[in-house]
This record gives sequence, C-alpha cells and structure tokens, in this order.
Amino acid sequence: MKCWNCHHLNNASDAECFMCGAVLYSGTPKAHGSLYVFVALCVFLPVFSAAGGILHVLPHFGVNASQLRAGGAPGIIPWILGTAGISACLYVTRTPFPLKVQLLLSALVVLVCWGAYIGFSVGLAKELTAPRHAVGAVPSAAVTLRA
Repeated sequence: MKCWNCHHLNNASDAECFMCGAVLYSGTPKAHGSLYVFVALCVFLPVFSAAGGILHVLPHFGVNASQLRAGGAPGIIPWILGTAGISACLYVTRTPFPLKVQLLLSALVVLVCWGAYIGFSVGLAKELTAPRHAVGAVPSAAVTLRA
C-alpha cells in the first residue's frame, strides 16, 4: 500500500509507513448494520409500486382510486427513485461521518424518495381522474361579463 505522505510503497498488512511513520488508510470504513434498513426501504419502493400498493394510499389524498388502472404510478419513475435512493443510501454508509449523521442522512434520502413517489402518484392520479371539458365549453363556475 502506498503512503499518502511520502509515497513509499509498503506491505498491504502494514499499519504505519516504514519510511515516515504515517498511519496508512486501511480502505473503506465498515458500514453499521442498521444503515441497511434504509437501503431496504428504498428497495421496497419499486416493489410497492409494481404491486399496486399506492392504490390503497390514494383515497387518503382525496383521489378516487377505483377509476385508475391497477399498478399505481405507471412507468419507470418508481424504479428511478428507488435506484437513486439505494445508491444514495449506500454512498452515505461508506462516508466517514459519525453514525448519527449517517442515520440522519439515510433517513432524509428515504423520506425524499418516498415523498417524491407519493407526490408524483397523487398528482398523476388527480390528473387522470379530473373531469374533462369539451373543447370550447365554458365551465359552469365561469363568470360571464355583460356588454
């Protein structure tokens, strides 16, 4: 292993540099096991979407879910959010921050991913279930001006 200070080549098992005595970096820090709970929550996001689980949540946001097709949010959005959350949580587990900061950052990543997914799903569901007006039709709540 090469020393970061004097660039001397040391053995892989050396804890200190032979030439200058600097402490050698031993590789990536080991992640705490509790951080992988947040990775699992991000893995669950696309699975939850593919199973149509969002259809049970939408009525709490004032959306008639019976008008939607099964499967929840269509497309690749849940998979992108889940993959981004997984990679961000794995990145946080390998940082040299204290455990409390890692837990806070991982929780923030999970909340952002799930919040974006629910926001996207609710917005899409409201758009798909909104009443449509004919072209040129005036909605009943429109105010007409007198000439």
